[in-house]
Amino acid sequence: MIPLVLITSNARVRKAFSAADRSRTFRLTIGSAAELFDSLMPVSEPTLCYVDLAEYENEPAKLLRKLREDDLLRVGIVDARGVVEDVAALFHHGAVDYLGPALLTSEASTKRLRAAFEYRPVVVKAAPRAASPKPAEWRVSGKSWRGIKSGNEYTFVLLYIEIDLTDEWKKESGREHLDEVMSAFHRHVKHVIAPLRGRVWMWTESGGVVLFPFDGVVCPPIEMCMKLIVDRTIISVEHYSYNTRITYRMALHIGNTFYQVRGNTGTLISDTVNFTFHLGQKFLAPGSFCITETVAPFLAEGLRDCFLPAGRFENVDVFRMKLPSTTVRRARS
Repeated sequence: MIPLVLITSNARVRKAFSAADRSRTFRLTIGSAAELFDSLMPVSEPTLCYVDLAEYENEPAKLLRKLREDDLLRVGIVDARGVVEDVAALFHHGAVDYLGPALLTSEASTKRLRAAFEYRPVVVKAAPRAASPKPAEWRVSGKSWRGIKSGNEYTFVLLYIEIDLTDEWKKESGREHLDEVMSAFHRHVKHVIAPLRGRVWMWTESGGVVLFPFDGVVCPPIEMCMKLIVDRTIISVEHYSYNTRITYRMALHIGNTFYQVRGNTGTLISDTVNFTFHLGQKFLAPGSFCITETVAPFLAEGLRDCFLPAGRFENVDVFRMKLPSTTVRRARS
């Protein structure tokens, strides 16, 4: 049987897949994004997945880029509200089917679903880039900042960290609450990175990039980030007001970049920095922690089973930490 996953909370959309549920061709699994999305990737066999856009706030193209990182996943779009203006663009980004409001008035035929499963979209991927230097290309920066000088190129451990749900807080709790949360988040990040000699390097309102010196032997920020994921409920209680439940997304990457002191990075051109920002903003799911192929070799023996392949991003393998079972809650003022 063909695995078929439907991500929706809409009863009307569920009804449209009744024929697949009755058939012997498909093995149907239905659930909301909160129930299924984190466990969906990677899949172990070719799988057809229909995603209800009402479950997500992201742009459809961004969602498709995320899901299409798994080569075994065929992705169809469900648009019950008819919000998509350019349907053809969905197929340009790798969709295999589109079910709009008119098609959802009746059951989707198993013939159509099989055709979608067998369809092979042609997606133009970005050209390979030199984002992952090999050990021979490392310019290790050492265990401290003592020998690091502005204008020189070094190999660093880069952490992308960004707080989640800022739009919801802004709408529901107001600007004052959001500012207080952002300030507390920035203070907490500086506090946890200090023992590892980390420095906040580039920062926006909701997060940014932290640099750690790299000696080519160990990568201590891995354990630090894992603790931030496991302990985030306690961290929320201890460091944030208004009973705010904090979640954040993080990614670790090792790469070469020229160093400039914070505040003088406006003219810096770096593939490594661009890749790290793109990874954080375009690939990471809320509440997730990922490492790239450059970091994975530094996992301690007992921690390797804590990470799963998450696909490739800009020609770089990415691995996702298995997350504790949690529910993301919206803030209350």
